[in-house]
This record gives sequence, structure tokens and C-alpha cells, in this order.
Amino acid sequence: ATTVDSQKVEEAVNSFGSVGTGDPPKMNEPTLVEATSNSITVKWEAPPPPPPQQLQQLHVTRFTLFHRSATGEEPLKECFSSGGPDQTEFTLGGLERDTEHCFAVCAVNALSHGALSEVATFRTKTWWVTQSSASSAQATAASA
Repeated sequence: ATTVDSQKVEEAVNSFGSVGTGDPPKMNEPTLVEATSNSITVKWEAPPPPPPQQLQQLHVTRFTLFHRSATGEEPLKECFSSGGPDQTEFTLGGLERDTEHCFAVCAVNALSHGALSEVATFRTKTWWVTQSSASSAQATAASA
């Protein structure tokens, strides 16, 4: 079993996360990478790592992404848990076209989940042009 000096924990926490809790810092809201007619890809910025002298338990180990449809009243639900602190992008597929979706993210360390970011809302496209259909349209226009 690992013994932890409670005074060291309190000092480290007071200089990094929420005072006295060990919570990771609050994240900025996710940003849009790409929206298609049936998927949305979002990314988020990892918080800076704590100074090396701080306890390993305070370092962010992963992120949790939450989602809900913007049209309903249902709460945000976890849709993705990253495999590590370097995984900062996710694509949610199987969505309906021309619909709004809300996303929020939080950092996780060995002690707890951090505060949820502000909610960001993104819309799927009404249609999606594939490379083959775009090439057909250009060929048709060129022959006219």
C-alpha cells in the first residue's frame, strides 16, 4: 500500500486544482473540427501539466466527453473516455442530418473528475458531398 503525506497533498492541491480537493482544472469548451451529415468531430485543449514537484495523482490521466441532442431536455451523457492525456479529439457518428448536438468535456486525474467545461453546440450538415459526386458534377458542368 502507498502512504501519502497529507500535508504534501494539501500543498500540491492548493497550488493546482480546486483548493483542498485534488480536482483537475476546468477545461475550455470543445471546438469543432468537422461536421458531416451524420457525424461531428470535436477536439479540446489539454490543460498544462502541473509542475513536476507536484504529486503524480494530480496529473491529468484522461478526458471524458459528454453529449446530448440540443433539441431535448435530457442531461449530458458520457459518450467517450480517452485512453490517455494525449487523446484530445473524438468523432461521434450515427447522428441525423441537420441536427444540433451539445458537447462538454472534463479532465480526470487519479483523485477525481474536474469541473465540466462550458457546453458547445454544433450542427450536422444537411447533406454531404462525396468526392465521387463532386467529380461527376464537375464533369457534367465541363461538358455543358
